[in-house]
Amino acid sequence: MVIAALAVTVTAVGGAGAAHAMDVTYPGAIDPGSITVSTDNGDNAYNTGRVDVGASWSVPDGAVGGETFGMTLPPEFKQWTASFTLPMRDNPDVTAANCSISDAGSPIVVCTLTDAVNGLTNVGGSLWATVSVDQSTTQETVEFVVNDEVVLVDLPGEGGIIGVPSMPMTPSKVGWQSTEGRLGWQVTFPGSEFAESETVTVSDVLTTDVGQPHHNVDQRISVTTVLPDNTQHRNVTGWSGAWNAEGTSFDVVIPGPFDTSRVYVVRYYTVPTETVYAGDQFLNSASVNGITMNHMTTWVATGGGDGSGARPGTFSIAKTVVGDAHELVAPETMFTVEYSYGDPVTTGVVEVSADGTAVGSPRLPAGTTVTLRELAAPAVDGVEWSTPAYGGDGVTDNGDGTATIVLGADVDIAISLTNTADVTPEEPVEPEEPVEPEEPVEPEEPVEPVEPVEPVEPVEPVEPVIELPLTPGDTGAGTGSALARTGEDTDFAGTAVAAALLLLGGAALMVARRRSQRV
Repeated sequence: MVIAALAVTVTAVGGAGAAHAMDVTYPGAIDPGSITVSTDNGDNAYNTGRVDVGASWSVPDGAVGGETFGMTLPPEFKQWTASFTLPMRDNPDVTAANCSISDAGSPIVVCTLTDAVNGLTNVGGSLWATVSVDQSTTQETVEFVVNDEVVLVDLPGEGGIIGVPSMPMTPSKVGWQSTEGRLGWQVTFPGSEFAESETVTVSDVLTTDVGQPHHNVDQRISVTTVLPDNTQHRNVTGWSGAWNAEGTSFDVVIPGPFDTSRVYVVRYYTVPTETVYAGDQFLNSASVNGITMNHMTTWVATGGGDGSGARPGTFSIAKTVVGDAHELVAPETMFTVEYSYGDPVTTGVVEVSADGTAVGSPRLPAGTTVTLRELAAPAVDGVEWSTPAYGGDGVTDNGDGTATIVLGADVDIAISLTNTADVTPEEPVEPEEPVEPEEPVEPEEPVEPVEPVEPVEPVEPVEPVIELPLTPGDTGAGTGSALARTGEDTDFAGTAVAAALLLLGGAALMVARRRSQRV
């Protein structure tokens, strides 16, 4: 089988792709980049011919029997293989999945897992199926649909799907493996070669002495004509003939005149008499008006593939706490152990308690190397932890707080993880540092007392001298009385002088007091 060159492009599904949405458990199980379209000889596909479609598949861990995956085929194809199986690679007698192809619209391949995959990891494999070509196209690619995305896949040969091949212009016989476990046979002859014949007799004998036995079961024979380009099919009337009782031979007589522009086709089907296997051969010998033609058809598988999975292994961890301070650790105290494996590294954790209860891991592929590392131990008052120690069959303690194991198929590795709890030592009490004495405070210099100021004796006020006004007689200014005048006769100037003297005396007294205060 020659595989077409691949040129896969994945594009977002538009309106057309949405119509091909599939209702399966794992719509992304088919690897888009693995899809191929091929022919037996590497030539172009042709309309009414057949091609093989192949792909790789895988499902997530935990997939179980009854779950499904698949893909939608291009509208240029139609069902030819109705169903096929995917046997387990390590045991072909066990089936990993049963697959079928729908026969309407764009064919859909749906595969259903069997219980044989239950509990396995890394389940996947390959598949292929033979389909019919139903349309011609000049495009170099056809559209598959996987996980609601259109996948463009190269057609074989120079690309495109050519029209129906021209009919042979000499008497010929061909055979092929047909769907539903049948063998198709076809005898053709051009009308132009028998233009002068009144009849043409087509005889067929299913040879059983060479190859595997086969026979006809439906008693059907069809006689038609077509143009040399394999178009305009028409039924021929007036012919006679039938299968023998065993369905191993017949004679068909076709009356003339014969249309010299057309090719005559006699077609029929047989089935294997016994169980058939890939590689079995079937011989058919026919003649047209005495011209003998033989054809050998080899039975080939029309669909298949395989499946495989790893038997997983597990590990379990049980915690033990020892040491002088183990009684301080409560049974429900939890410890966390990290496990890691693979490239790129995958990590997970297992939580275990101090009471010794074993806790198991998830199922991991057999042969996986796992590294274990206990994360920081929980803080417990009065407890100081030492480096944890690992033990158990198949367990390698690395001496740095980690351990390594290699998982076996359907095997649980029991791991003991021991932590030593020591009493936290008492810390010595450091003596208090002596307090330095404070520097004495120098006494302040005494302040000399201020000598009291002796009071200044008050200056006795000076009694103003009051001059009595002169009597008229003293003035010498004339005659007049020598007696003092009454108030209304008192001289105002004299009164003013007396007041001024009093003021001067008071002022002198104040000046004297101020001087005494300054002393």
